[in-house]
Amino acid sequence: NRAAEAVFGWESDELVGRPLDVLLPDAVHARHRAHVEHFGTEGPRTRTMGRLRDAGHAALVGRRRDGSEFPIEASISKVDAAGERLYTVILRDVTERREAEAARAAADRALRESEARAWSLFRNGPVPMWVFDQATLRILDVNEAATTRYGWSRDEFLQRTIVELRPASEREALRASLAGTPPGYAQVGRFVHCGKDGAPFTVQVARHNT
Repeated sequence: NRAAEAVFGWESDELVGRPLDVLLPDAVHARHRAHVEHFGTEGPRTRTMGRLRDAGHAALVGRRRDGSEFPIEASISKVDAAGERLYTVILRDVTERREAEAARAAADRALRESEARAWSLFRNGPVPMWVFDQATLRILDVNEAATTRYGWSRDEFLQRTIVELRPASEREALRASLAGTPPGYAQVGRFVHCGKDGAPFTVQVARHNT
């Protein structure tokens, strides 16, 4: 039909009578013929091919008149008429969909790599850092620099809240300052902290809320 002419770049009268192989890359001719033969003798009446997420199946590719190749999805059906077996193929060019899928996959990979780099900087950074839950103030993770400076092991840190890092006289003020803090990075200021041995020391605090 006209849509197939537009997709493949052939006129109808140029294609009629020619083998279907002309619309497929040379490398897949034998495999395609085997699939069609199996479908004709043993397969269901209709089959869908080349879906974007068909696990374990090679991508279905068409070839235009100019030799360029492009991904397609297709459904094939068979019918017996006047002693002959006829096949009907309905297909669509999915180039844009595959490009969008590839772009999303690349973005996902970039995000995972960015997150991995961020966590690597967190784990291996020279400055004590921790992650805490703003609702409960419980410490969720710490880096090695924090365990070294404060004297608690990671497991001991995870049993505490950030309030416990401050002297008792300053804990209520800390709770009040954390209430309703907006998202984003902020230099909070200088404060007194205490480690496992109870000895006070001065720290410069910066915080990033998410």
